[in-house]
Amino acid sequence: MKALFPIAIAMLFLFTGCVDSSQNWSEARITIDGLERLFRIYTPAGLADGAPLVILLHGGTGDMYSVVDNRHAGSREWTAIADEERLLLLVPNGINRDTGEGSGTNQEWNDCRGDSTSSSMADDVEFVRALIDWAVLNHAIDENRVYATGASNGGMMSFRLAIELSDRIAAIAAFIANVAAVSDCSAPSTPVPVFICNGTEDPLVPWEGGGVIYGRSGTVISAPATRDFWIEANGCDPVPVESFDLPDLYPEDDATVHGDRYASGSGVEVLFYTVQGGGHNIPSLRRSNFPLGIFGSQNRDIEGARHAWEFLKRFSKPPA
Repeated sequence: MKALFPIAIAMLFLFTGCVDSSQNWSEARITIDGLERLFRIYTPAGLADGAPLVILLHGGTGDMYSVVDNRHAGSREWTAIADEERLLLLVPNGINRDTGEGSGTNQEWNDCRGDSTSSSMADDVEFVRALIDWAVLNHAIDENRVYATGASNGGMMSFRLAIELSDRIAAIAAFIANVAAVSDCSAPSTPVPVFICNGTEDPLVPWEGGGVIYGRSGTVISAPATRDFWIEANGCDPVPVESFDLPDLYPEDDATVHGDRYASGSGVEVLFYTVQGGGHNIPSLRRSNFPLGIFGSQNRDIEGARHAWEFLKRFSKPPA
């Protein structure tokens, strides 16, 4: 087992008080390699030792507050899931793209895009490793049930965690995110179950691949190629074991959801949701406040976070 406090990382835990006591929010900070990193903690009532941990990663130019506010309809659902499932929810802050600091509201993750000039250069993999250690120390979470999820830049960072932190991450769920075309990351060495949900009409992370945010933030491969990347990495059969259409409960959104599930002989899976007509939004029964002209259509047939959790919770890492 890895030591809780790696020598190379200086860690300082400092609680700064309750942000929203009615919802069991608090804040903490960790110093890693001389840089102070911030994160929020959502601790549901009745949380017991041995609970699972979900790390929720905001998108690019977002932050640890906005990812669960009214603008982000899809990711808001994670607090309700935490209450029902009695899981610990950590919401970290990326690095401010203007100041290079861990505080701020215009934050980025250092995902695998080697040709992006907007991504952070911080060691976010070690930040997440430290968060897991913090959760073990402070909440005695189940180290075999640690999950990461995020959208856009947060989804791409989840991909990086599956590649570089596979010793700690049991499964990931990535929304509106593709694998980097010019990658700073090596090939995955250990299979990690992956849930992917992308829209075919995403104007910012194109379904067909290419330039992110109209070419201003590096390049990615296509959504189908991202699916195939993880099918190969996880040793899954390229023929889906299950294909299904989810009910079109909200026809007004002009978007529908199709799912394909791929399996390996070792029990590792890839679940790929195609949001036909969907834009740069997490599907949610709640309406997003982002303008459709910039982000595209939001599917409102499903609660994306709940589909992600139903996938994630099926997997755990083998005991060490």
